[in-house]
Amino acid sequence: MVFLENVDNPFVDNKTLESLKNEIYKADYAIPVFEKNSGHPILLSAKVANAIIQNQKNNPNLRNVLKSFLRYEVKVNDPGILV
Repeated sequence: MVFLENVDNPFVDNKTLESLKNEIYKADYAIPVFEKNSGHPILLSAKVANAIIQNQKNNPNLRNVLKSFLRYEVKVNDPGILV
């Protein structure tokens, strides 16, 4: 598993990280959602992380890569994910 986080956001609650970790088995990647808005960090399964590494020269756009994988939205009570 790999967390993707923007480097200028130290405001994410540890409970959010745990929630993502506990829910990743439901999909290929998990994304936190606060009040209908998705944010960071995103948690990638090993399957997605390996696909990114193998295809980094062919498709450097992460959003395009993630379109081919199953997404799971984890509702959290953490406005820090939107910073």
